[in-house]
Amino acid sequence: KRKPTMDSLYQEYDYDIPHPENHHRGPGTALNMSGELRPMTSTAGAGFSLRNNQPQQRFDPLQQDEQLQKNVIEKTPEEKMKDLEAKVHTLLEKSACEKDVDQALKFAKEAVKFEKTLSKQKQMQNIDDALDLTYAVLFNLAKRYDAAGMIEEARQNYQILIKNKNFQQAGRLNVNLANLNFAQNKYLEAIRDYRKAYDQIDPSSNKRMRTAILRNIGHAFVRLGQFKDAIQRYDTVLATLPDVHAAFNLALSYFALGDSDNSLKALQRLIALPYHKNQEETKDETKD
Repeated sequence: KRKPTMDSLYQEYDYDIPHPENHHRGPGTALNMSGELRPMTSTAGAGFSLRNNQPQQRFDPLQQDEQLQKNVIEKTPEEKMKDLEAKVHTLLEKSACEKDVDQALKFAKEAVKFEKTLSKQKQMQNIDDALDLTYAVLFNLAKRYDAAGMIEEARQNYQILIKNKNFQQAGRLNVNLANLNFAQNKYLEAIRDYRKAYDQIDPSSNKRMRTAILRNIGHAFVRLGQFKDAIQRYDTVLATLPDVHAAFNLALSYFALGDSDNSLKALQRLIALPYHKNQEETKDETKD
């Protein structure tokens, strides 16, 4: 009999050498005649399998998992609404404090979305809706649109608030709407909205705001070249409250008409006025 060589021994026992592609795989378990390596956690050799490639449910004969899920305490509708309201307030605060106009606008939109969800839940529970919160999110959204230069979107939101009769304070928003028109050189529309705001503001408690609106009407007339109408508004303002802006523009209006005497008198009137650096102005008032 021929003595075996090293090559023949290698060929005879090479089935113990793993394939290079499978060298990284761990040892298999149970019996596997197919030659496919299985991980140590495999159950295929013991007769278990997956149905539709989905894992079978956990062995739970006492249904303890189901019982635990039933025992989880769900939040009441009132608690859910309280959480939603807190989220809306948080988003409002973030939107108002955020310096980046795009991010502030994003927060404002999210606040409106969650406020709508809150309103629907209150309707389902027959709970009176908090109109103050609805007003706040819509007003904030209009302001953020305005800050982002999206004038038409801001105008639409202001108009929604103004047309809603449930918002009694919305009449003041005609000032904001007028300012948008003024910024777009739509002076006739600005005058119309300023007059609406002027008529809806209580003169006994908001005298300064009314005079500031009259001053803005005068500014719009100046832009239109209607100096006599502007002079009339500035005179009315000065007869009510000392206003350096109205006095200065009064002098300019007389000068534009070629009336140097009255222009000089207006300047003297301006010099005599007490100037207060923090003189109250109308909110969102257009620049002089």
